[in-house]
Amino acid sequence: MMMMMMMVVVVGIIMHGCRTVLDVGRVSTAVFVRVLRETLLYVVLELVAVVAVLVLGRCMLRELAHPNRT
Repeated sequence: MMMMMMMVVVVGIIMHGCRTVLDVGRVSTAVFVRVLRETLLYVVLELVAVVAVLVLGRCMLRELAHPNRT
């Protein structure tokens, strides 16, 4: 389930990058490299955000399961 969600996010980000390239019309190498770099940056940031949410969610669930544990 989580892998499927991550794949949907990654595909969406890549499609956004491709749409940006197609909007430009004639694509130079510099534009393509810039869009590719931004797309990879967004993928990495999204993966970091997903991991952070999973870690925080796990900690919160552990706290809810054992509220008096220190």
